[in-house]
Amino acid sequence: VADAFGISLVEERHSLLARRVPDGRGTRPVAANVDEVLVVTATFDPLPIPQLIDRLLVVAAANDLAAAVVLNKTDLDPGDELAARFQGAGYPVFRTSVRTGAGLELLKERLAGRVTVVAGPSGAGKSSLLNALEPGLDLRTGEISARIKRGAHTTVSAVIVPVGNEGFIVD
Repeated sequence: VADAFGISLVEERHSLLARRVPDGRGTRPVAANVDEVLVVTATFDPLPIPQLIDRLLVVAAANDLAAAVVLNKTDLDPGDELAARFQGAGYPVFRTSVRTGAGLELLKERLAGRVTVVAGPSGAGKSSLLNALEPGLDLRTGEISARIKRGAHTTVSAVIVPVGNEGFIVD
């Protein structure tokens, strides 16, 4: 457990999210004591990459962690095909729009009382989503590149963000 003064308590590990190192010899811890992985993708601008979403969901499953999918930017495209794909595979799907506020309260309810890791491609709106869920965070966000139609990597280190009084997100 960390606060403004640093680490105040070390809890026993009950879960671990780890990923393989590039050379394939072992794993690298990403976060401990998490309850679920939230895979965030934009429905449009940038276009979603279903194979990447699949890969992130497999990482969650390989670590015995629950997972859900957030389809963000639904004001640009409702994401019906993506929703059907992942709901058909048994994943909870949340449709959100930071611009209109759609789906944010339902997602915030899902996050209450949990420690959630947020993952997804650049430009999906992860930091914008967290800023909308917890006003005052002021996480850095970026624009979609007009040239490559992808987001720039703006989040460069992991942070633990409180959501309401009961939950935390690792971004």
